[in-house]
Amino acid sequence: MNGNRRSRRLSSRCKDIAAVTLLAVLVLVFFWRYLLGEVSFPWDILGTHYPLFFLQADAFRNGALPLWDPYIYSGNPNIGNIQAAIFYPINLVICLLAAIFNNLGFHVVEYQLILHFFLAGLFMYLFSRSNDLGVFGSLVAAITYMFGGFFVSQVQHLGAESAAAWIPLIFLLLQKAFQTGGPIYGVLASIPIACHILAGHSPSSTVLVIVLSFYLVYVQYQNFRKPSSLKRIVKSLAIFALALSLGLALSAVQTLPTLELFPRSIMEGRTYEQATRATFSLKSLMTFFVPNFLSGNSGSAAYWGTGDITKTYHYIGILPLILAVLSVLFVNKKRIGPFIALGVFSFLWYLGHYTMVSEIVYLLAPSIVRRAIEIFPVKAYFDFAMATLAGFGASFLLGVLSSADRSRLTKFSKFLLWLSSGSMFTLLFIWGPVLLHLYLASGPQSPEYLHFTDVFEGLVLFTLLLALSASLVFSRAKRLCSRGTTMALIVSLIVFDLFTFGSVKKFNAAEESPDFWVGPDYVDGGKIGVIAFLQQDTDYFRIYIDPKALGGIWANGSRIWKLQSVGGAEPILLQDYSKFLSLFCSPQDGGRIFSIHSLNSKLLDLLNLKYIVTTKSLTEIDPAVDESRFELVFDNYYKIYRNKTFLPRAFIVHQIRELEGGEQVLTELSSPLFSPREVMLLEREPGQPLSSEVAETAVPSSFWIEGEGSLTQVGMKGTDSKAAASGQRCLGNGWGQNSEDYAAYTIDIPNSMPGASLYLRYAKGSPGSASFDIYVDGKLIGTSPTVSLHPTAGWGEEDAHWKYADVHLGSLTEGEHQVEIQSVRTSPDNAVNVDGFLIADGPPTVAEGLVAPEQDGVQITEYRLNSITLDTFLDADGFLFTSEIYYPGWKAYVDGEESKIYQANYIFRAVYLPPGSHTIVFTYEPFSFKIGLCVSLLTLLCIGYFIVGNAWIKLRARKHANV
Repeated sequence: MNGNRRSRRLSSRCKDIAAVTLLAVLVLVFFWRYLLGEVSFPWDILGTHYPLFFLQADAFRNGALPLWDPYIYSGNPNIGNIQAAIFYPINLVICLLAAIFNNLGFHVVEYQLILHFFLAGLFMYLFSRSNDLGVFGSLVAAITYMFGGFFVSQVQHLGAESAAAWIPLIFLLLQKAFQTGGPIYGVLASIPIACHILAGHSPSSTVLVIVLSFYLVYVQYQNFRKPSSLKRIVKSLAIFALALSLGLALSAVQTLPTLELFPRSIMEGRTYEQATRATFSLKSLMTFFVPNFLSGNSGSAAYWGTGDITKTYHYIGILPLILAVLSVLFVNKKRIGPFIALGVFSFLWYLGHYTMVSEIVYLLAPSIVRRAIEIFPVKAYFDFAMATLAGFGASFLLGVLSSADRSRLTKFSKFLLWLSSGSMFTLLFIWGPVLLHLYLASGPQSPEYLHFTDVFEGLVLFTLLLALSASLVFSRAKRLCSRGTTMALIVSLIVFDLFTFGSVKKFNAAEESPDFWVGPDYVDGGKIGVIAFLQQDTDYFRIYIDPKALGGIWANGSRIWKLQSVGGAEPILLQDYSKFLSLFCSPQDGGRIFSIHSLNSKLLDLLNLKYIVTTKSLTEIDPAVDESRFELVFDNYYKIYRNKTFLPRAFIVHQIRELEGGEQVLTELSSPLFSPREVMLLEREPGQPLSSEVAETAVPSSFWIEGEGSLTQVGMKGTDSKAAASGQRCLGNGWGQNSEDYAAYTIDIPNSMPGASLYLRYAKGSPGSASFDIYVDGKLIGTSPTVSLHPTAGWGEEDAHWKYADVHLGSLTEGEHQVEIQSVRTSPDNAVNVDGFLIADGPPTVAEGLVAPEQDGVQITEYRLNSITLDTFLDADGFLFTSEIYYPGWKAYVDGEESKIYQANYIFRAVYLPPGSHTIVFTYEPFSFKIGLCVSLLTLLCIGYFIVGNAWIKLRARKHANV
């Protein structure tokens, strides 16, 4: 007796191994062209996921955790970017191996995606086996799920695919937990729940929580109808809470930093319209039967559907649909009830604004969940439900059929044959003539003819598959084929169907070589060296990649090339940075990509933006551009323009203004009078006093006027090299040598200045002093000459050439004023080079704080992923300004002691420094990550202890039973 049982168990295991092996082989066959390098995965997996993998592998190779990402958006919290999936176990292993072997090619990421197809099939097979579907029914369910509409259309969304692979295992363990009522399966379920979350797709995680909550409601409804309902309800609630809370705790290392970032990102306050934007249209329902109905997806014609083509492909095969219908018609409703409910719920939700379900879900969801809701991950649950029903249908069809069942199956198969006949009639007598008419009227290359050709081909296959499926059902009902033959035919037909429509299509395959995408150095097969040119510059700088001209890998490829960019293409972008960029850029693609529309903005300089990479001319980007600010330094398919006026990554500022509220800071930043090199803006809470450090260097009101911002002018203009100047063209080095030379400016003072002073910035290479009169609103300031400008070391080509001269203006009221600088004599010695002037509210002694740049020194001595070290020297109190993004978790240490980091110029970091030499270290030490890591490790230890303890108890019990 025991021998027979052991033999049956061994036979069952052999069948399971054979089925799983077949799934692995099918995955390899499905992806054979990818594995041989003939095609590659397109879009996001190349442009987003691979650069993230590269960043993380490189960090591990250098002995660091990839917590901060300095390569996009001028710096971004990588640990808060859930899409990075740093601690997703499979990602972590791959990145660590890549770090050890110093190799992470794009194919490694492709292999990971292929692995998740297999995991999806494996977990679906195990789930189906646990529902007593048998080997064959489980195999059908697994094939349908892993090659269904969601998986084959979402290959570029690695996080969504990875998360969906764990869905069957989550339901398997939760179902076991609800059935047994014990905690062990609830604890085990937390592991795939955590993996699902850590996979890095926040919309999928939110959908998971909502779907599991719906599943819990269904389970409770079933419990309510059974004896001891209260006890069952309490137990299932406790198990669900245990599994979900442990899953969240296990993933806390990622979720806590993400929750810190979300409220500060553009994801905050997502509307219902944004949450449902991936909703499919009603015409996309046709892709359930004719997958290339919308063309574009898998045909030759252009896409004519609405929305993203990857989210309007719903095909799971004709025979799986028929098998799912068979399960509804013939299988016990108690067995399939949960899957019918899940299928209906997910389908109605996915219909979006066509039903009330999506709106109800959105309204009931907590605000923190709403931020990440998107509809398209719901499609995975519909596929999961349909695949399970198809498995039940296949098990029924291959089971022992009663005469009544065979009779009903015969009628059903005849109905299917009538449908296929009707489809054939439509093809021959309706679609055929229409196609012929379009061919004759519009030609073989017209969009209309191509589209109708695609649909015609799809209908032909639909008719064929429907007829073959009907024949299979009919032959089984009439016992015309053996059970083994029927099984082989069903699997073969499903594989043929799903592989024909799902493999190597436009939405999941790119014909271009991966080198084209991953290496923009290669254009049309030739190496042009654009990246190598940028990498040869060893300075600290940022680049701007024109999104209107360059796509693909360019958006986030700076992570691979280690070139820091002001742009990027990530869904979680800091709100403050977005507002800052909006001052001179136009947002695209939901606000995560920006294109510059004002190349004259001084904020480009403040961002440390040195190079612009594009394929266009500057005037094509901004017709009003001052081209003298830029120099074309590379022109070989791509164009690289160098910004001559970019500011260093870090410098000392002695003029501080505190404004109330961020909007005031943004207004001041956008003002043409703002001088980023001379004045730094800080935001103060309303009613709060100045801090002591700020008070030492603050000016109540000040602004910078460029040398050539004049309303009227007589005298020479120049474009002299000005290493220390603000970057705009100055009044030339011959200006002022004639008594009629003058420059008049109209200025608009935002606040009254009781004690205004003017600080003139100039260079003078000729001997002797120059004399000038200063007029305000036509009134001479002081006695003539108002100011004498003494010789400097040169005309402004070097930092040391520039000096300041101050003039006390007296009281200036709020509003418009006229300022004029007038030469008082004719002499070559009276010539000067004027960069501009600063008007500040304060006594002339404030000029002592305007230390010339050569008296300050800043040097970046070490720049690492999560830390920056600088050495500085100051002659007077000031602030070290860095164009590094301000974000919680950054700490500053001045000479070893922690110092406050100020949020400067709306988005950057600054620290106060007293006079003298200092070493400043910025380190990124996010508290959210530390807490999350502790919670995750503690949870992992508790889960491990519980599992090992439970196994030990069972082992001891078994030993005692044997004794």
